[in-house]
Amino acid sequence: GGDCMVRVWDIRTKQWYQRRVRGKWKVRGEREERFISFIHSFIHSIIKRKRSSNTTQHNCTMEVTLTVDKLKPPTGKGKPIILVACGCFNPITFMHLRVQEMAKDWCVRNGFEVLGGYISPAGDGYKKEGLLKASHRVAMAEISLRDSSWIMLDPWESRQLEYTRTLKVLDRFHDQINKIYGSGIGVMLVCGADLVASFNIPGVWADEDVRSIVEKHGIIVVERESEDLNAVIEKNKMIKDIRANIHIIPQDIQNEMSSTKVRKYVREGRSIKYLVHDGVIDYIAKNRLYSE
Repeated sequence: GGDCMVRVWDIRTKQWYQRRVRGKWKVRGEREERFISFIHSFIHSIIKRKRSSNTTQHNCTMEVTLTVDKLKPPTGKGKPIILVACGCFNPITFMHLRVQEMAKDWCVRNGFEVLGGYISPAGDGYKKEGLLKASHRVAMAEISLRDSSWIMLDPWESRQLEYTRTLKVLDRFHDQINKIYGSGIGVMLVCGADLVASFNIPGVWADEDVRSIVEKHGIIVVERESEDLNAVIEKNKMIKDIRANIHIIPQDIQNEMSSTKVRKYVREGRSIKYLVHDGVIDYIAKNRLYSE
């Protein structure tokens, strides 16, 4: 690192330059000190530029153009919105896509016009135990979304160098979509009951983020038998007064399938057919994923 380079200069390199300057180049006295001072300053300037470059690289974000190939323009038949699902998708399952479809159905029945949907996988900066590299999770999401006429993959979050808060992801979608269509396009977070339940776990979410997500964007959440969502909302002082922005969808066909179970089945050598896309099954096998 830079500090090590400075120490090496001070202890050894300066002596070497003194020998070189005096012995080969015959420089003495004041000229010698000026020459050594110049070399010292030159090395420090290189170190400073290196540090600045490293800081810039560490703090930068990867810009990705929003995918819009399946996006439709608003027609005026209801309040226009897009639906966004965030998460690990480790791997993406048919249940993830089913939740999006259920959310879309609810929107249509309740006066919204869905312009499109997005899957936004978390990046490697999330640092969750057992989390597969983002490149694999994104590839499997791309495979799974080939058959959808309205759900798209947005890789922006997955390409960020550090963990990206869900609020920041939703705000970006809002800004990007409204640049395309002018203004007035809403963004709703689509999720399962476990995500809303995590609002009440200390240290998982920033209170102000939870408040902003619900108040500014809104949530469509699919219920789960194991979670009493009304009780969860009632206990959270940040959202109980704006609970009208949390729309709970009953799950008429109960399905407890999850990415965790898919990974478990793969480790045990059991079939995951009809739980994930056939292309995802092939991808997992080809890349020997989740085997350990």
